[in-house]
Amino acid sequence: MRKHIIKIAFTGLIALLILAGCSIFSGDKTQDWTVFAIEEEPAIDVQFKLPPQWHVDYAPSIEKIGQWEIALVPPRCSEDQEEDYADNCISLTVNLKALSDFDKNEFLTFASQNITLNPSGGEETIMMGQNTFEVEDLTIQRFNHKLFIGEEEVRMSLFFFDTKSAYYTFITELPYAEREGEVAEQFDLLLNSLEEIK
Repeated sequence: MRKHIIKIAFTGLIALLILAGCSIFSGDKTQDWTVFAIEEEPAIDVQFKLPPQWHVDYAPSIEKIGQWEIALVPPRCSEDQEEDYADNCISLTVNLKALSDFDKNEFLTFASQNITLNPSGGEETIMMGQNTFEVEDLTIQRFNHKLFIGEEEVRMSLFFFDTKSAYYTFITELPYAEREGEVAEQFDLLLNSLEEIK
């Protein structure tokens, strides 16, 4: 009986050490990243970690009241990009609930089907799938689309969630062949660092 208890305790200790090691390892990936938050607008109530060397630019929309546009620019969006920071493949749009006329149900319907890309309706994305996942207390809905720019296949993903005071939509556009590459991996870590400011 005593051997059995020791064996269980030893197994539990090993499992605890493995989990602690995984936790430390995953934390190391964003340890040197800076925390980004828009402090001048309290209704924007989330913050996240920004990968090193990524530029960020943000401003309230001039045309749409209660909407903020945030550009998140990695040095290169694709391996064949010739000049650093010449392309913007990740954006975040924030709509403040108290001010904007954003319609959540309308947006979710739009995101969950093929999206028309031009006025004539001749070009549209191909809806590839959707899923929902949790980060902290936030429920994030992801919608994956495929589109073509010339002959290049691109994956466009929309990530939507809301808080008490705002709606948030991240949009990424990455080459389909690099949909799990370095930029996608860094963006995934960025998403998983999201925290609601309370």
